[in-house]
Amino acid sequence: MPAPSPAPTTAPLQQPLMIAAQPTTVPQPVLQAAFEWERREHSSLFVMVCNRGDAVTFSRFFVDKVYRARKQFQNVGKLDVILDHFGGDLEAAYQLVVFLRNRCTTLRVFVPDYAKSAATLLALAADELWMSDSAEIGPLDAQIRDPHDPDEFISALDEFRSVDYLRTHSFEVLNEFARMLERTTRMSTKDRLKLGIEYTTQLMAPLYSNVDPLHFGGSHRSAAMGLEYGRRVMSRYAYRDWAVAEINELLRKLTWDYPSHSFVIDIVEATDLGLLVQLLDGELNDLAHTIADGIPAACGFIGRQPGPALVGGESA
Repeated sequence: MPAPSPAPTTAPLQQPLMIAAQPTTVPQPVLQAAFEWERREHSSLFVMVCNRGDAVTFSRFFVDKVYRARKQFQNVGKLDVILDHFGGDLEAAYQLVVFLRNRCTTLRVFVPDYAKSAATLLALAADELWMSDSAEIGPLDAQIRDPHDPDEFISALDEFRSVDYLRTHSFEVLNEFARMLERTTRMSTKDRLKLGIEYTTQLMAPLYSNVDPLHFGGSHRSAAMGLEYGRRVMSRYAYRDWAVAEINELLRKLTWDYPSHSFVIDIVEATDLGLLVQLLDGELNDLAHTIADGIPAACGFIGRQPGPALVGGESA
């Protein structure tokens, strides 16, 4: 028979060996909640919370820090990830997905509040995705630097939507101008069309001149990158039994069908999309919020007490 679970502890817990944290000291209520989670779920609890700062933002630097701590992932069976994260670099998120999936037999992702942008990719990789009734994930559109303000980021789809609006508006202008000529003149259809095209071209040319072909092409590649990473993650892991057409259709919706990068995809919307999602409620929801709300930025096995075998975090 399996050994009984340890009883809940009321004694102060030691600070865990974190991969990254801001601040570096984890409050006792957070440690107690993480300890209780592992006791209840018989799992290894890995926390990725990024509410402030860049210590846990998805980047190549962050992935390298996680990889250097790979010894901590030995003998992990069921891995529970509390994900409260605004995302970051999509390529880094994909590398993180592969790293985690290679080091556990079951991956469960719990979203108490939000998993936006690149963090949505991690949600797609989960065997079980749990969301609270107030949680949200986001569209899978890649972020690129704003060409007008390099310190800011915009969705790669913004460029497409802008050009698509110009195209639609051009047809509307041409149609309205041609109808006006039909009502007010006796010009032939051919002449009305010729004059309408000339008028629309002169009106729209200054707007189209602001479209940079190189930047437009780069936006297309960035958008395609989100689709391709999503396709690989879904077909390799939790959605591997789905037909290719089903995966492509879900990703098309998740990438193209939302008007903004910050659009809220709650549990109802995620269910309608077809994602394998369950409701996070009750005591687990309370524990997840205690952890996610209790520290601004943290990454690590927060419920695990440090031991000699884990000190240093690196393996040969």
